[in-house]
Amino acid sequence: MSDMSVNRYRTALRTHLKTLNSLSRFFDSGHSDTAFIMANSLRAIFKNTRGQTSILKLLDSENIRILSTVEPQGDVRGLISYDGLLHMRFSRGASFVAPLGQSPHEEFIPASDWYEQVVSIHSGHVYSRQSLILCVAENDSGTHVDPKLPEGYERLKSGVWTAYDERTREKFAIEDLQLLMIRQIVYEVVNSPDIGRLAIG
Repeated sequence: MSDMSVNRYRTALRTHLKTLNSLSRFFDSGHSDTAFIMANSLRAIFKNTRGQTSILKLLDSENIRILSTVEPQGDVRGLISYDGLLHMRFSRGASFVAPLGQSPHEEFIPASDWYEQVVSIHSGHVYSRQSLILCVAENDSGTHVDPKLPEGYERLKSGVWTAYDERTREKFAIEDLQLLMIRQIVYEVVNSPDIGRLAIG
């Protein structure tokens, strides 16, 4: 690999990390739709298929360690419901939040394991970081909008949980959990020293 190619790949990685940092501030100020753009950057960094080579593979760095805030639970695939990335908050009813740096668990694991780790299960639908990132980026307003979304993803969007608003005394669906999950995933990535060092060289 030529030095010119390496520099180009590092520049691309720096650009995506800078984008993720900037969009995180917009997300946290109430613009949750920025998660769709975040998902595109995550896809560029991590997606590696026959048709697309990830930036990590281009830099021969697929085994760098990425921060995981998901506490290991053993085999979670038999669970009916599981949200590894998010925390439930109770304030005038229940809601979910991306804990960011308030997660009680932090560990650094190889990027391939991190990407494939199960982070959400609802009604038999299992989502890893990989499948979640690709659904947001490739099926739902990222780079492409499918006329029909995958069933499990559609449920995340429309609300797999209901909550009770004590003020209005009404039940409501907690929608768009997938966007909060993307925000937490971005927190993990930008707080991973290995990927920061890789971008600088």
